[in-house]
Amino acid sequence: MTLANAAGVSDYALCGWRFRSEIPIEALPAWDGDAAHPPDIELVRGNVPEVEGPGPVTVIVTGPKSATVLSQEAGRFAVIDGRKIIADVLPGALPGFVEVTIAGPVLGTISYQRGLLSLHSNTIVIDGRAIALSGRSGAGKSTLAAILMKRGHRLISDDVLPLRQIDGRTFGLPGSQNLRLWGEAVEMIGESKEGLRRADSVREKYFLPTLHKTTEPWPLAALIWLERGATERHLLRPCRGMFRTRAIYKAIYRQHLWRDFASSGTDEITKLSLPGAAVFDLLRPRGLDLLEEQARAIEHLASRNDLPTLEHPVPVQSARR
Repeated sequence: MTLANAAGVSDYALCGWRFRSEIPIEALPAWDGDAAHPPDIELVRGNVPEVEGPGPVTVIVTGPKSATVLSQEAGRFAVIDGRKIIADVLPGALPGFVEVTIAGPVLGTISYQRGLLSLHSNTIVIDGRAIALSGRSGAGKSTLAAILMKRGHRLISDDVLPLRQIDGRTFGLPGSQNLRLWGEAVEMIGESKEGLRRADSVREKYFLPTLHKTTEPWPLAALIWLERGATERHLLRPCRGMFRTRAIYKAIYRQHLWRDFASSGTDEITKLSLPGAAVFDLLRPRGLDLLEEQARAIEHLASRNDLPTLEHPVPVQSARR
């Protein structure tokens, strides 16, 4: 249950911040910190000036501390100083898509305004270590994350993972904790679409809820960049030197947004070292029939004590497509 007053305003825990919102967001846990702590971020309903964008979801940066998120399905969201959100929601907008917009591009914008680098990833905690799965659209991040969830592991982010350095280590801050899946992927992992909330008004996407949400930061042990190709063998390979930096850059949440804020003077977000975290790419065949093998390889990787210093590729079971 969230902390809500008579007006329907609820307090959530978002990346360790107290987030007070006039819009319900089921993907976030309730605030469980100090009841006297004032809100770090507030979302209110209001009018946002019209803007134009080139795509279905666009973020327009107007200054180092101001931006507008434009969603053709959800509405307009002004994000100010990393502390205030004004939501101008379209009449009849699907609540799930409004939630996705807030926990996605709005959160990414807040993070950059607060000087935090964010990754575009589905992030799973295995044995107390956060493993960020990143890749291009269609790389299978969500489906692989769903397999790992079915194997008993915890989801801490869907889409956006803000990062913070604590005592020389990189930590992932929990954000949206309901996974979005295509209908066919829901059925593939043995779940029923019946009763699941829709995450999109047009495409057949659903929320797979996380029953036990977390509010704590988790040490980032690895970033894994997913690649599909004409190969019959799976290989989990460590990225070193320039290949490591390149993989991190590819995994940045909305690179154009990152560049816009960096050029506006938010130079903290340009630090791509991710201290304490290893970086890998996972080369795998096309198709979804070997996901269990890939999940086991990632579990094995997370269990290794020498994770940050692995020197050799970790072979995954070879198989034909």
